[in-house]
Amino acid sequence: MDNAIHDFNIHTADRENITDLNFLPEQSTLSKVLQRTFVGNSSMIVIRGPIFRLSQHLTADNKCYGGFECPSQMDELGDHAVICSFGKSQIFRHDLVTTCISSLLKRAGLNHKREARINNNSIERPGDIMLKWFDNDLERTFFDIGITQKNVSNQVVGKLRAVDEYFEGSFVNSNASYIPLTAEAAGAWHQKAVKVFCKIAEVLDHKEGRDLQQAKDIVFGAISIALQKGNALAFCTHCQ
Repeated sequence: MDNAIHDFNIHTADRENITDLNFLPEQSTLSKVLQRTFVGNSSMIVIRGPIFRLSQHLTADNKCYGGFECPSQMDELGDHAVICSFGKSQIFRHDLVTTCISSLLKRAGLNHKREARINNNSIERPGDIMLKWFDNDLERTFFDIGITQKNVSNQVVGKLRAVDEYFEGSFVNSNASYIPLTAEAAGAWHQKAVKVFCKIAEVLDHKEGRDLQQAKDIVFGAISIALQKGNALAFCTHCQ
């Protein structure tokens, strides 16, 4: 909690700082303060992680019911809800983020398909979203959305490399490519994903005539909220 409050306070004006644990702002207030304060989306990606912890009631002290297999206890700050790999809440979190990205693509006027096959002769669906991407000569790019935890991020690098190699082999003669969009459960997106989201923001900026930074705030803010909704659901349902 102290670390989350410290991170929040250093990114906000003095008058917005949290100084008393007995008077924590509501979630909506926290979000508005951050939206007013941030001048770049890079800070937003990092700082939104602690928000859902600050806004939860500190009452979680019972067993985790993730798939009725997890031996852990829920904790007051929601740390276990973020990292638990049991139960359906992690699937719901993934689906929330995927739906959010799909909605942003629709808003930007970018045609795409969800759960598309590599080709008509294959049953493999290597990505959550497929579309023709800008900086790629190939007709189709498959984006695979993955949520991981910071404490296993080193392992994920190797796993993603193995997945990349596997699907690159699968895409031979398929006129397609594969890009993983990976986020840590607390809210930080890996660099490939950040580049993709920035490009979506550019298209949205051009389509709606917005300021580019405002378009980035919309894109990164919506995706971050979807991720934190999934975390909050896991917390409130004890990872069921």
